Amino acid sequence: MPKSLKVLLLIFLIFTLVAKSSLYADGELVNPSFSQPPVSGVQIVARPSAIVGWKITKGSIDVVNLASQPGYAGNFQGNPQAIDLNGYLGSTPKGCAATIYQDVPTTKGRLYTYTFGMAANTADDPRVKSLKILWGTPDGDMTLVGNYSTSSAKFTEHHFTVKAEGTTSRLMLVSTTDSMSNYGAYICFSVQQEKTERPRTHAPLIPTPEPPLPASGPGDTIP
Repeated sequence: MPKSLKVLLLIFLIFTLVAKSSLYADGELVNPSFSQPPVSGVQIVARPSAIVGWKITKGSIDVVNLASQPGYAGNFQGNPQAIDLNGYLGSTPKGCAATIYQDVPTTKGRLYTYTFGMAANTADDPRVKSLKILWGTPDGDMTLVGNYSTSSAKFTEHHFTVKAEGTTSRLMLVSTTDSMSNYGAYICFSVQQEKTERPRTHAPLIPTPEPPLPASGPGDTIP
C-alpha cells in the first residue's frame, strides 16, 4: 500500500474516532443514575465532589440503595440507586436541603431532552417533597426548567427539553423541601437520553395526492 494512502487512512480513522467520541459525549450526563459510588444502604454526602460527576454547592444529599429502604415502592427504570436531595442535618447545621449541579458538554443551539424519575422519601415529614431544575451556562444566567413535587414513594417519570447556549451547559437540581428536614425528594435520571437536533428550516415535503378511485355503479366492485 502506498505511503500516502496509509496516511490518508490513518487520518480518516482518527477523524472517525474523534467524531464518535464527540457525539457520544455531547449532552450526556456523567453518573445520571447516581450509581457511583455504589452503596448498600444510605450514604450521607456533604463534600462538594464526593458524588461522581456532580458537585454539591449547598446542603447535603443521601445516596440511597432503594432496595434497602423498608416499604419502598420500587425503583426507576431498574436503577438500584437514587439520591435524596435532603441529606443529614448533622452534616450541614445551616440546613440540609441540597443544591447540586453538573456541567455538560453541549453544542450551541441544539436541543436536549432528559428523562428523570422522582419520588418522595416518606419516612417523615413534610408530606410533600419538592425540587426545581435549572439550566444555563456555567457562571451565567440559569433558567427555570420546572418545579416538581410529590408525596408518593412511587417514582413518577418526567421529561424536559432544553436548548444549549454554548459548548458547556449547567444542569442544576435544587431541593425546595423544608431545608431543616432530613427527608426530601428522591431523584434519578435515565441513563439513556433523547437528543433532538436543531429544528429544520426548510418547508416539509408535501405528499403527492393519490388519484381518485373511479365511481362505482350498480354491480361494480372496487378492487
